Amino acid sequence: MDYIENIVIEILKDEIFMKYENKIEIPTLKWPEVIEFASIHNLSPLIYYATKKLELHLGINKEVLKTWKQQVFLSNLLQVNHIEQIKKVFKNFNDEHINVVVLKGLTLRNLYPKPELRVMSDGDLLLEAKNINKARKILISMGFTEEEENQSPIHYKFIYDKYFAVEIHWTLEKIGFVKDSDSFEKDVRTGLIINNSYGTPVYDLSYENEFVYTVLHMAIHFTSSGFGLRQFIDVLFIIKNRSSYINWDVVYNKLEQCGILKFTSVILAACKMLFNINEPWMGKFQQTQDIFYLNLFISKMLCNDVIGYKNSDEKYERLEKLYVNSKSGIYAKSKFKRSLRALLPCKGELSQKYTYAKKHPMLLPIAWMHRAIFGAFRRDHGLIEKIKIIKIIGHISKTQLELLNWLNLK
Repeated sequence: MDYIENIVIEILKDEIFMKYENKIEIPTLKWPEVIEFASIHNLSPLIYYATKKLELHLGINKEVLKTWKQQVFLSNLLQVNHIEQIKKVFKNFNDEHINVVVLKGLTLRNLYPKPELRVMSDGDLLLEAKNINKARKILISMGFTEEEENQSPIHYKFIYDKYFAVEIHWTLEKIGFVKDSDSFEKDVRTGLIINNSYGTPVYDLSYENEFVYTVLHMAIHFTSSGFGLRQFIDVLFIIKNRSSYINWDVVYNKLEQCGILKFTSVILAACKMLFNINEPWMGKFQQTQDIFYLNLFISKMLCNDVIGYKNSDEKYERLEKLYVNSKSGIYAKSKFKRSLRALLPCKGELSQKYTYAKKHPMLLPIAWMHRAIFGAFRRDHGLIEKIKIIKIIGHISKTQLELLNWLNLK
């Protein structure tokens, strides 16, 4: 981890678990970088809240603090407006006898110190398949428009120019990801918990299923675009607030059923490494970890691989640091970051010739190599540069596949 990442982790450690192990001192000139990192990971409101609570804001330049405060205020306002709109959706659904299970941020926000500190960009709802068309008509009548492009095989997305989008799920499993998908789908709808925080009764997943689904969602993202620190923080808040209520033996069996037991053990190992969490139940999930791959996994998360940096040169400079130089400890600036940017796109930026990677994100490293070979014939690179580009991308692709294999995400 670099200096800024360490600082953010220390702030979160103090805020979430009240560790207060080290006195946090941040030079005034470093605060813009801390704020930028928090913003990239959608943690700006939470970091700002913690900063004020820990009285760290006293060391921030007044103009920087003022701008940050305004940004956080706007973010909180958008979250409040989002919830007010979602409440209307829930009421209209309830009037038509449509049962709603809230997912992700709509349930996890209640675990944060203040609900609006959990930033959301949409609202994810799980409905019974038989109610999808009825829900579609209601949302359209409310002014939502169904997004026709890039439709997912597990949900429909409805957008509204004044509010955040709503995603209607009829399944939680990405096709082919979970070993026994039928059992998983049946089981995930059992033990639902009534949630009255929205004025109209909706349902949360059981505590066990919520933990499993949160980790499953992270695993699915990791095979395609990656995930950032915010998703990891969700896991921490679940552990903090619900650990004593969760039957971890049941969770263990569910994770094994879904084929993500190894992935979960790595998540928990990262919790221990970064936040010094070591609860008795975690021993059940403990597995021997390869420290190189564990550090690589954590670095990818903190880099917010693809999500935060997907359109910036910084992503590719950091990718080279992570994959090419991590074993040797050399952190030289990449001279090829523009070329890497062109040759290492996320799946959404791939052309139709790479349909196989669009449909099966785990094949993304293969697509990168495909593009690298194609790029070797470009005339705007010299021969030596072409060779180095292909070598770097080959190493990145190989290491990414090794990491996925190590995580048992095949």
